[in-house]
Amino acid sequence: MEPKIITLEAFKVMGPQIRMNPMTANYKDLWENHFDPHQQLIEACAAHPGYYGVYFSTGERGMADFVPSMAVRDDSVAAPPLVIRDVRGGLFAVFECSMAEIGGVWGFIYGKWLPQSEEYEEDPDGVCFERYSGGQDPAGMRVTIHMPLKKKR
Repeated sequence: MEPKIITLEAFKVMGPQIRMNPMTANYKDLWENHFDPHQQLIEACAAHPGYYGVYFSTGERGMADFVPSMAVRDDSVAAPPLVIRDVRGGLFAVFECSMAEIGGVWGFIYGKWLPQSEEYEEDPDGVCFERYSGGQDPAGMRVTIHMPLKKKR
């Protein structure tokens, strides 16, 4: 499974920010109980359709600040409990999968692809994120995983 390597422009996302362990988090709860109550407000600020799950570093091992979100216009304003966070642009490896395959793909990225890459390593200043296609069946939903990269020296 080889990723596409792309360059993205920076963008902003809006959503609730929840500190969690990505390995044990209840993602259904994060979306249904934290994002869904604010969905209409977030959609009113959206720059384009589509949903994002963005993982911001906390500096705490095994933890991330997760923002279930949408990309929003630059002039958007958030009121608590919502936040607006910047997603830094740059070089990304993009992996495509279904929602049902997402855990295995993350395992492949960190367990095989990154360690074996001769050209790239994870950019510690970037953020990982998932972009989700719409759809009624969550298991069949298409996901693109974005891993921030920098070239090895």
